Amino acid sequence: MSTVAACVFCATDGGEVLWRDDRLRIVRAAEPDHPGLLRVIWHGHVREMTELPSAERRQLMDAVFAAEQALRDVLGPLKVNLASFGNVVPHLHWHVIPRHGDDPHFPNAIWGARQREGGRALPADFDERVTVRLAGLLGGTPQAGVRDEESVQGFYDGMAGQYHEMFADWQAEVHAQGVALERLLAADGPPGPWRVLDCACGIGTQAIGFALRGHSVHATDLSPAPLERARREAGALGAQLTFGVANFLDLAERVPDAFDVVVCADNAIAHLLDDELLTRALVAMRSRLAPGGRLLLTLRDYDRLLDAAAGPVDPGLPGIGQPTDRSLPAGTMPRVFDEAGGRRIGFQVWDWDSSGHSYAVHQFFLNRPAGATTYRTAHHLSRFRALRRMQLEAALHRAGFARLTWHLPPDSGFYQPVVIAV
Repeated sequence: MSTVAACVFCATDGGEVLWRDDRLRIVRAAEPDHPGLLRVIWHGHVREMTELPSAERRQLMDAVFAAEQALRDVLGPLKVNLASFGNVVPHLHWHVIPRHGDDPHFPNAIWGARQREGGRALPADFDERVTVRLAGLLGGTPQAGVRDEESVQGFYDGMAGQYHEMFADWQAEVHAQGVALERLLAADGPPGPWRVLDCACGIGTQAIGFALRGHSVHATDLSPAPLERARREAGALGAQLTFGVANFLDLAERVPDAFDVVVCADNAIAHLLDDELLTRALVAMRSRLAPGGRLLLTLRDYDRLLDAAAGPVDPGLPGIGQPTDRSLPAGTMPRVFDEAGGRRIGFQVWDWDSSGHSYAVHQFFLNRPAGATTYRTAHHLSRFRALRRMQLEAALHRAGFARLTWHLPPDSGFYQPVVIAV
């Protein structure tokens, strides 16, 4: 990578770094008249776009468009301006500028004649929200407030923009899972509509599915980035539901209402690595149930995964198969999707601890835009407990649940084992 000592963008970051990889960085510039202005800066000292190979041009523009999307999601500007000049600092960079009708220069360019005084202040959490949004769109680890390498929140914040890529058709899954889980609950107890708390909302796969079927849904998650995406997806699908940030352990403090059904799906419960935390979380979930209410949990089929005699099994990641003859599964086989926009590939690699009690999940997404020859790789890391059904049953009883009913695939119509606890 070439640098020039006299160049300000070679010598300094050029602003507060919100995202970076080995080729470029996205920074918040110090622009008092236009707070929130982002710069996308190529690390190497390059003057013109055409000096970059075509694959690197695409990577740079992907970052520019991600910066635009992050500003739209966080600030909701009237318009976003994109500009690349370099007359004063001839080092390749793009300005991504949020514009508002009352900013000092609107509708002129920000370098044009001033129209008025005043301006807007940024939200106090602007850096954090933008940095997790960029990580969701581009992959990698957020730079503002970097999280522990196996952080559950960091895992899901980082995947917020890509979580749907684990499914062949995420919107179809929303509808199908809503139907399947509603059917199981209707067969197990009183008919709906129900008041539903989805306490592991993520990007809204189950919460939106229940809302579209007429249930009153409040959705929580400990990770703000997937919650923001869930809000957008709910709006796009016409679903009415409410949202809030909460982790499993503080549901009683963060969620004052009582519900007919509490949902915790997609193996989220397996992030709790010891029995004490698991029991405390289940107690908190039970505290949000109205009299006669039910808890619905889904998790990977660890009983089958850890049974060497069972042979090859699906580890439970939606749509990704697992042929293996290992006593401890090493991951998931890649699933390749060819679409109009290009090719995407998703798979996991699992690193087990020495006891076989828990495993680190390395989630990989590979994306190649149509017409490109190279792939962009995103990697996300977190840890899960290999939680067998008997262990979960014991924790549910410790938490005060008396009656447990299991529904196993394929008969259940759901891709993971489901337990309904009362």
